Amino acid sequence: MKRTLLLALVLCAGAVALGAQEGAPKALDNPTADDLARGRRLFDAQCSGCHGIGGTGGRGPSLTRAKLRHASDDQALVDVLFNGVPGTGMSPVWQLSERELVQVAAYVRSLGTVLPEVLPGDSARGRELFEGKAGCTACHIVRGLGSGLGPDLTDVGARRGGSHLRESLLDPGASRPEFAVP
Repeated sequence: MKRTLLLALVLCAGAVALGAQEGAPKALDNPTADDLARGRRLFDAQCSGCHGIGGTGGRGPSLTRAKLRHASDDQALVDVLFNGVPGTGMSPVWQLSERELVQVAAYVRSLGTVLPEVLPGDSARGRELFEGKAGCTACHIVRGLGSGLGPDLTDVGARRGGSHLRESLLDPGASRPEFAVP
């Protein structure tokens, strides 16, 4: 009896271990127009609350660029969706089927082909204000200049959309992040 119970426990543990090793589903090699359309609908419903409609950014980073910080290729992007990113607000996407998850990944990857948002303004004047009169370097760092009390803003333009940046400048307390930005 004890042997049978022990054997059953070993078999169950092995089955659980095999299931845990399966990992993320395989990325789509050639997503169809239907895959991308379905991925977009799912993204808008599940991901846009943080990443904005069209992946332009908000509380979460903008995804409208070819190079993503935690996803260097299609499979890495599927892995991020499947496993999340520890230490950030990006939790695993558990509510989607494997097919839906790879469709969302394909759609997100397609966002990297979108032209970057062109914003009006004078970057030299902005730098002058940032480093001088506005006193931004008292809390923020850009390319190594400043203090580390606030978030590093070196690549903030690649992580956040123009509307979020504008709101942050005009009303800094209006939209405080709920989590650390990766």
